[in-house]
Amino acid sequence: MKALKSNNSKGAVLVIVAVSMTALLGLAGLAIDAGMGYGVKAKLNAALDAAGIAAAKASSSGASPDERKLNAKDAAERFFHANYPDGYLGSTPTFDAEKFNVATEQGRVIVDVSATAEEPTFFMRALGFDKLNVSAKARVIRQDLDMAFVVDNTGSLKPVGLKVVEAAETFIDKFNTETDRIALISFAYGAEVDVAIRKGFLRGFEKTGANGVITKINGYKNNFAGHTNFAEGFWRAREQLNSINEEDRSSLRVIVFFTDGAPNTFSSTFNFVNLAPPGDMFAGSVYTGSDPMSSRPPRGLWRYDKKQTEAAPPYDKEACFFCDIANEVPTLPTYYNVHDPDDTEFRILKDSPRQVTSVMNYVNVNRAARNLPEDMAEAARQQGIFVFTLGMGANITSPTGPDGEWGQDILLRMANDRRMKTDAAWAHLAKDYHADQPPGMYCRAANETELDACYDRLASAILRLSM
Repeated sequence: MKALKSNNSKGAVLVIVAVSMTALLGLAGLAIDAGMGYGVKAKLNAALDAAGIAAAKASSSGASPDERKLNAKDAAERFFHANYPDGYLGSTPTFDAEKFNVATEQGRVIVDVSATAEEPTFFMRALGFDKLNVSAKARVIRQDLDMAFVVDNTGSLKPVGLKVVEAAETFIDKFNTETDRIALISFAYGAEVDVAIRKGFLRGFEKTGANGVITKINGYKNNFAGHTNFAEGFWRAREQLNSINEEDRSSLRVIVFFTDGAPNTFSSTFNFVNLAPPGDMFAGSVYTGSDPMSSRPPRGLWRYDKKQTEAAPPYDKEACFFCDIANEVPTLPTYYNVHDPDDTEFRILKDSPRQVTSVMNYVNVNRAARNLPEDMAEAARQQGIFVFTLGMGANITSPTGPDGEWGQDILLRMANDRRMKTDAAWAHLAKDYHADQPPGMYCRAANETELDACYDRLASAILRLSM
């Protein structure tokens, strides 16, 4: 006898298949909608990171704490929306302005930002979910900064002095008057500390008071004269940073060095042989002179602790100032010892990278003037100090000195710019890059109109290091 087939079993299978398909479609829809939600979350996080960094940078701008906080908030919103376009994956973002906060704590700027995004669902609507609400938040901490800012005050800058001053002032405005510490140094024949860095636990700097950084920079307008003593300006910068006790130093230490040429002057303590009593030592600065064939060989002395002041000469001023100093000082000192006669940290007489012998002549004075700032920059980097350099104009990309070098190459070495290793245009400097030392940055402004852009690049790089 044949068994009869039941239609009930077929119906049961269809029900099971239908229920299973609904569940599978629901799971697939959940996976797709959830995946889009994760994409929105990642975009929110990236946009908030950018917003927090922008706010930390903008927190330096403003005359009062309230104004600085408002500027930081505006920057955060602008950068958030720039990095999270409305409609991304169909979502609608909202920057949470009420929860935005910027605070100063133990020398650090702390920025808190948050946002939400409403994303419509597709497959999950079948389960009764019409939208997903995605939220994110971020905290950005900007570390405190100790910075020495060195500004060239030599005569070649006089025609563009006003723009040099304006660009330097704009650069200073990018830093936080409450948490950052800044020293200001200017140089020509010698160098002066126009604003000393604060010591101990004291933080911040004064911008516009009688001794403010911007006030002092503004005073440079009519004060461009003299020749180029890189080493003295850089020595003062390093000395300012190192004058702070180790336990009080910031986690980020930086030297920013601006010039429009190559070094041609250096300072030391010189032995004058034709004086009574013979062998008297005089500290000061010596200028290279024009060129090897010139009737104007090395000249001096100028004061090392003033930008454009003649040293009180140990000889008849009218007869010998601007004369061939080799008549009085036939040999160069062994060390850069202008601040301490017993100092042997930086050697003048050396075989490399440029050979300097003891004879007082154009070649040796010029090479010593170039060796010293490179050696000083390396010593600073070995202490964990980042060096940033800015060169302006055609002089830094013109061959000068007895070896026909570009001033730009010196600035690249001082900064320990990574591009010496990676950029084919600077392949001749690859051997001078020190991977074990902090990498800084060099920027070239072809003329004064490009100064602001270069300072912006340097400031952005410095502030990125502080995040």
